[in-house]
Amino acid sequence: MRKRLSCLLALLVMITGTCVVPDAVSAAQVLADELPLNCMTIVVGKDVSATGRVMVGHNEDDIGRCVVRHGYVEAAEWPEGTVLPAETGRAAIPQVESTFGYYWSQVRDANRGFSGADIFLNENGVCIVSNNNAESKENILDESRLTDGGIEYNVRRIVAERATSARDALNIIIELVEEWGYAPSGRAYTVADSEEAFMIQIASGRRYIAARIPDDMVVAIPNHYTFHGINDVEEMYYSEDLISHAIEMNWYKPAVEGDYSDFDFALAYQDSDSYGTPYNVLRQKYAMEILLDQSWDVDTMGLPYAFKPESTISLEDMIEVLSTHYEGTEHEDSFGPGASPHDTSTRKICTGSTIEATIFDLAETPVLTTAWTAFGRPCQLPFLPLHPLAGTVDEIDQMENPAKEMEEHLTYRDQATVYSQNGWQTMRDFENLHEMLYSEEIEKLTELKNTLHETYTTDNAELISQAEALMDDGKEQEALDAIAQADRETVSSTLAALEKHADEEFRLVEISEVLPFSLSMPPIPYTVTFACDAKPVESELLFGMGFTNVRLKYAPALADTLKDFGNGLYSVDFDPFIMMDSAAYPGEFEFILGGKTEDGQAFAGMAVIPFTE
Repeated sequence: MRKRLSCLLALLVMITGTCVVPDAVSAAQVLADELPLNCMTIVVGKDVSATGRVMVGHNEDDIGRCVVRHGYVEAAEWPEGTVLPAETGRAAIPQVESTFGYYWSQVRDANRGFSGADIFLNENGVCIVSNNNAESKENILDESRLTDGGIEYNVRRIVAERATSARDALNIIIELVEEWGYAPSGRAYTVADSEEAFMIQIASGRRYIAARIPDDMVVAIPNHYTFHGINDVEEMYYSEDLISHAIEMNWYKPAVEGDYSDFDFALAYQDSDSYGTPYNVLRQKYAMEILLDQSWDVDTMGLPYAFKPESTISLEDMIEVLSTHYEGTEHEDSFGPGASPHDTSTRKICTGSTIEATIFDLAETPVLTTAWTAFGRPCQLPFLPLHPLAGTVDEIDQMENPAKEMEEHLTYRDQATVYSQNGWQTMRDFENLHEMLYSEEIEKLTELKNTLHETYTTDNAELISQAEALMDDGKEQEALDAIAQADRETVSSTLAALEKHADEEFRLVEISEVLPFSLSMPPIPYTVTFACDAKPVESELLFGMGFTNVRLKYAPALADTLKDFGNGLYSVDFDPFIMMDSAAYPGEFEFILGGKTEDGQAFAGMAVIPFTE
């Protein structure tokens, strides 16, 4: 495995120019942290929100085999001299005396937690999400832009632990960037509470631009800079030398000397190879078209940082944006049985690497905030109304000690991504099987999701009303217990509904025999035996580990290896080195088989395979 990792890192050097990667950091991790991916954030000001409160929606996208875990870290007191754990080479930021409690959605791969993926909601009702801004023009090899290696993951942790409001969160981020310098090439952070939302877009080092999102406006940001002028909206903040530095670097030259009204932050600071990339432009364009309910011509109308909708934006509008594959537009891709819109040539807002979608309906009383969460791709899984400040749901997954998990987030954790018997894995398995059946099953699945959503919205409104009444009567613990019980019932009923749907609607095959997989001496080739009610088409067969961006990482069947044993029993061979792409240690891992039969119908199957040394 060491030799194979070295090869991957050599390839990584060719792709990214990264020349030093610590042993504990995988190539997939570096790619996931550094390359422009597919995250999407929607922010709705309170005056145009159907709830009358700020709403924040976010699709989190990451490559490779990674897991998402959820926990609540309690408020804590810290001994003097405590510093925050950080990535190798990053600054050791001093901890404060006391920190707030917070809900945490954690993303990690086989080696460590990701630096640019996690979302938080703290006990004061402040949430933070982020978007990779592809590449800035700043030289990330210039150490002078940072102090002690700068800050990365701990921006979001510090906001969760210390922010009393969204405005306070923005001030915290600005102070951190100015004091330590931001290490990655570029990123946007969104912070919000029920009353206000702010966004800050950072170029590597100490330069940034930020704004309060107006109450009557909406923001849609993919993975590029979206700020333009320094007066895009009424309340803006930016580093003192933002324009002078751009002029000095020949990134910007004012048309009239001394007049900076034509300054464009995105144009000046975005790397030319990352500026105007189609997958970013299209995601911002189609998000705006859905939210504005009108066509949007980018060539004549541009891509503004914020825009005013004609009517209020609902939860359902945000779900539509986060789930879209540009249906009904010129950029909708066609696909047939055995394929999906997630592995087409044009990357969509909902795509193969979408690992979780969350919409925060931020309540004035923070514990009543609803975190509408799809625990995977939102086109395939329903948004569940959960209230994590009232308690996370063990049936989804369970962090045994969230505080300890946070302290060890950036370190190696053996067995971190093995197959788990929990609700999160069940939902992941459901969407991975559905991915092979997408074209045949998406209409039926959408009907199920719509039915569930109608129930969820009604029940959640009643729950919040009941909890508010209990709190008004001074019965806060009774209110919290009612919320926690409702969340458990929501998760249980959802898992049951998905299981029933798969049993009744999915064309599933039984994988009757799999071999243990030796990491040191993999079986060559790897043979899979399965039962199917019609003859499979060899060229359509795929088999691979349950990735987030599944189909693009699966192994095709080796030519001329399909065997028909009669009575509906078949075997076929696959390349083990493609299959083991994300295997890092022994354990059990889920594998998905997909294909089509000669009648043109798709099928899917799943097996859990033990990996040994």
